[in-house]
Formats: sequence, structure tokens, C-alpha cells
Amino acid sequence: MFVALDGQPVQAVTGGIAFDPALPCLVFIHGAQHEHFVWMQQIRHFAGRACSILAVDLPGHGQSGGAPLPSIEALADWLLALLAKVGAGRTASETQYNLDFRRRLTGASRLSASARPEPKVGVGGTAHFTPNITLIGHSMGSLIALEAAARAPGLIRHLVLIGTAVPMPVAPALLEKARKDEPAAMALINQWAHSPRGWRGAYGSLGQWLPGINLRVMERQKPGVLYNDLAACNAYENGPAAIAQLTCPVTLIAGKSDRMTSVKASRRLAEQINRSRLVELAAVGHAMMAEAPLAVNQAIEQVLAPTPST
Repeated sequence: MFVALDGQPVQAVTGGIAFDPALPCLVFIHGAQHEHFVWMQQIRHFAGRACSILAVDLPGHGQSGGAPLPSIEALADWLLALLAKVGAGRTASETQYNLDFRRRLTGASRLSASARPEPKVGVGGTAHFTPNITLIGHSMGSLIALEAAARAPGLIRHLVLIGTAVPMPVAPALLEKARKDEPAAMALINQWAHSPRGWRGAYGSLGQWLPGINLRVMERQKPGVLYNDLAACNAYENGPAAIAQLTCPVTLIAGKSDRMTSVKASRRLAEQINRSRLVELAAVGHAMMAEAPLAVNQAIEQVLAPTPST
């Protein structure tokens, strides 16, 4: 489906089923130079399974309009505004998030959590926040999910960070190559994104070569998106503060053959986060949603399982 947000169309794939904000909501957030297509194995698996799906194209990516946003913080605000727009979590807080979102884009200082007005429903009524949203982010998308969860703790039931590292530095040489020679930078990233087994064709359906598919997805993004995204990851410094503000459980999924965000980074992050669980996937690279869809889907299914009563 397409949603109009701040005057721009946003593509949010729902798996062919009408979005129902009353159901538990899985929000899939792609990484740099990507779009919703990287989540197709997860969309197909979870569509119609007593949950609503939103696999978004970030601004300036895929079929979403507008220019790519220059920071993780701006992207987190954009995501929260989108969730409010579609009614996810019954937030009734669209005005609040859109206001904060626009303030950041115009350079105004961010409203502190204590300074934000409590959203109202009707005369004298307070909005009811239902934490039924699970944010699932890959790579750059994991930073967006982390920042959004820290900013709106009352909305988020669970956080799933796939192929993540906090901080997520980008080598200066790669940043420069992305700025001056996008095709060469994409080829390098595609090389690193897949495990040796993935390059040999050990993963994927018959007739599909995952590195080739991934490169085609990267190539169809607009010029300048890659440098913007890598620079946003490299500049993000609020990770430790965001981690300290988390109130929801966190699942980390890491590939042991990931050469972009190493499993060691995920292990260090798991030690810093209360109520965290780390799932390590053997012989799997950074593109783990495609290389190991069954394992990734099973890890997400565990997140959706009802919490035992105490």
C-alpha cells in the first residue's frame, strides 16, 4: 500500500493483506541502498499469521518519494510518524511525531521526552498506548529501529536487530568510493554482504543466485542514496544513549560469516542491553534474511510467542 506522509508517497508492503492496526504489527526496516524486497522471505512467511506487516521503503528508496534523509535520528522520527499515520499501536500521536519530525528537518532542537505534550484523545482524554509493535531492522535499519524504540518506548513490544553494530563505522575509503564511484562501491559491498557459501550458490532456490539478486536491488536505487546511507550510519553517535533508554526486550541475529557487522559486535552489544537474546547463525553472511530465511523467521517467531504469565 502507499501512504502519504509529509506530502510524499511511502510504499509500505503488507503482504497482500489489509493492514489491521489492532493486530500485533511487524515493521521491517531495510538497510543502506536497499528497499522492502530484501524482506520478501519474511513477508511471505508472516503474511496472514495473526499479525500485520509493514515492510517500508525509506524516503528516496524503492517506490517511496522524497529525498533520502541524512541521519538515523531523522529516519527514526520519520518511521514513528509513519506508524502513527497508519494507526499502529493505536497511538493517536500522529501530530506529536510529525511535529517533532519537521522540527528536526528544519534544524530546530529536539523536544526532550519530558517536554513532549501527552497526546490527547477527545476532550481531556489521554491516548492509550498499546505496545504491539515489533521493529525488525537490518544493518542501517537496525540503527533506525534502535533509535525509534528509544524515542517511543510505549509503542514497542520487541526489538529485533539483524546484522547490527553500535557504533557502525564506515571506512573512509568506502565512503569516498560511494561518493565518487557508486558502481564500484556497490560491487564491494555486495562482495562483503554474502558468505563464501552464498557466493558459491549454496543458499537460495533453484535458479537463483543471491549475490546477483542483491546487486540488482542495489542498482535500482537513485543516485546518491548509497553515500547518504553510509554517511548516516557512520555519523550515528546516539547508540549508547538509545540503548540506555530501551524498555523492551531485544533479539539480536548475527551471521558468523558476516564481514560487514561481525558477530563479535553483536556479542558486545548483547552484553550492553538488558533483556537481550543473541541468535548466531553458522556460515551465514550479512545478507542473512536471504541466506538463512528459515532461521531468521524462526527467531522472529519466538519474539511473537505469548509471554508466560507469572
